[in-house]
Amino acid sequence: MAGARIFITEDEGVIAMDLRRQLEAIGFEVVGTAASAEQAIAGVAATRPDLVLMDIVIKGPVDGITVAERLRDAYGVPVVFLTAYSDERTLSRAREVGAYGYLIKPLRGEDLRAAIEVALFKRRMERALHESEARFRSAFDHAPIGMALLDAEARIVQANHALGAMLGRRADALAGLRLADFQHAEDAGSEAEPMARLAIGEIADFQLEQRLLDASGATVWVLLSVSAVRGEDGAPLHCIAQLQDVSERKRAEEELLRLAHFDPLTGLLNRAQMNDRLAGALALARRRNETLALLFIDLDGFKLVNDSLGHQAGDDLLREVAQRILGALRDSDVAARWGGDEFVVLAHDLQGTEAAARVAQKVIDAVAQPYAVRGLPVAMSASVGIALFPEHAENPVALMVRADNAMYRAKELGKNQYRFASPEASAEALRQLRLESSLRRALAQDELKLHYQPIYRAGRVAAVEALLRWESPEAGLVSPAEFMPLAEKSGLIVPIGAWVLRGACRQMKAWLAAGLAGVRIAVNLSARQFRDPELAATVAAALAESGLAAEALELEITESSVMSNPPAAAATLRELRRMGVHVTVDDFGTGHSSLAYLRRFPIGSLKIDRSFLQNVPGDADAEAIVVAILGLARSLKLEVVAEGVETAAQAAFLRSHGCDTLQGFLLCRPGLPEEIAGLLAPRLPALAA
Repeated sequence: MAGARIFITEDEGVIAMDLRRQLEAIGFEVVGTAASAEQAIAGVAATRPDLVLMDIVIKGPVDGITVAERLRDAYGVPVVFLTAYSDERTLSRAREVGAYGYLIKPLRGEDLRAAIEVALFKRRMERALHESEARFRSAFDHAPIGMALLDAEARIVQANHALGAMLGRRADALAGLRLADFQHAEDAGSEAEPMARLAIGEIADFQLEQRLLDASGATVWVLLSVSAVRGEDGAPLHCIAQLQDVSERKRAEEELLRLAHFDPLTGLLNRAQMNDRLAGALALARRRNETLALLFIDLDGFKLVNDSLGHQAGDDLLREVAQRILGALRDSDVAARWGGDEFVVLAHDLQGTEAAARVAQKVIDAVAQPYAVRGLPVAMSASVGIALFPEHAENPVALMVRADNAMYRAKELGKNQYRFASPEASAEALRQLRLESSLRRALAQDELKLHYQPIYRAGRVAAVEALLRWESPEAGLVSPAEFMPLAEKSGLIVPIGAWVLRGACRQMKAWLAAGLAGVRIAVNLSARQFRDPELAATVAAALAESGLAAEALELEITESSVMSNPPAAAATLRELRRMGVHVTVDDFGTGHSSLAYLRRFPIGSLKIDRSFLQNVPGDADAEAIVVAILGLARSLKLEVVAEGVETAAQAAFLRSHGCDTLQGFLLCRPGLPEEIAGLLAPRLPALAA
């Protein structure tokens, strides 16, 4: 403590001089002396010492204790009192003004030094404590998170500005309140148990998330952290609570949870969550011996809305459908968007098939109500498949498959209705699935073959039609009537059709190269192929790969394919005609063609559908239809081909009415290329590559 600056206030000069001498001998610096109150106050103001030695009895109207009080208030300087008296009253007054020590006259050097060093040490500790408290107070007041000092009963003693702002109140207005006073009703008392454990010292701190309500009643999610400050005996003096606003994080978590569990477009459960719900519902229904229904819902004709009004309009419609489905369900039922325009409903605790049927019919009726999408009226319907637990299946996957199959059955039977799952339908669906898998393999492993059937004109081969055959290693010869609809439905018809086109063009080129043919090769196009925007490119590629001239290729397109979208069909037909490809309308008479469209279509010939020839001759109505078709073709200057000719009487009838281009078993059955080659005429130069 040597070097400390001391100011002496002593009214007896001899004592003052002796004090100076002793202090300087010890190593202290005496910066001034005073004999009266006025001198002391002025001297301390001028020198700002580290410590004042103050005689209690000094000259002037007030004593040293009063002067010390004024110096404390003005400058915060510590005072050690000098007195010849040690009565309790005097000492009590000295303590009240914050005395740092007492020295009883006469003074001894050792006592003097010890008293000064103790006083200066105490003062340093006080300053350090004050600075620490100031730093804590500043950090407390300006902390970016809410902070509160709590008493032993969890009342707020002091709160910072951030906590006040968080709760929409002034910080000082929070004193005396409890955090529990602001809790959301669902979180009431959530901190009581950890606070009790904290009080008895079982834990040192705790954290929990809870909801508070601000002054406006809005919910604020906070992360509450509480720790105890304990005395030397371990008893809690107070607690420090930190409250971090985690509302944004909770909103983000809720959004992630929503995205993980709910469809973002409709707000219904998503597929993953429905699978979880279904598994849990089946387990519960099994324990309770209850019936549960799974409804698989598919909208009828939704693609038309997307294609005509746009995907945004389609999304609007899906949202409205979802709300209608929800409105048709019971409170206990659960709905999900399965994907695209498919929905799934889980109906609990049903009393038999009738109850499931009622739920399905309510959904169908709700979906069938008129819509207004982008200001336009839109009609929509739904096909629903129903599978029951435990009647139709006992596990989630099987139940879903059964309901899905039943839905497709409802579509096949006319749409806008429901159908229950059946073992027969499930078996057929499984057979179809296996057949599709085999068909894919057949395409990849060259199990498909082309046979050819001649088309005769006036007794000579005028064209050869390529016909697809499939000989499966497992199932043997599979009928085209069985696998072609499946290929169309699955989309395999496009690659299969391209394969047929390439193979037929190669075969015709081979016949031409061998000096045979002089005819066209006819290839059937499915409806899906005809709608394919890459059709012209596919045809061009097949011709280029084989080296066949376009004039040697004839494409047969069904009447229904052409009439499903006449403007688009006309554009495709014009492109094919521009390439030089001959086009025939197949199955004519079954597609309700418009004469006006037929006149505009760039087609070369018509094929009378075989169904009209079955009762010819002999059936007057059938004869009249055939004769009418022949007359129409002549008026449009189109060639007519009669297919399915199986009897001589049919051939004679057709020839008698001017149709001499015939195809059928009567003339020649389909055969392999080498079987047909002998029927072909020598090559015509006009059809050479």
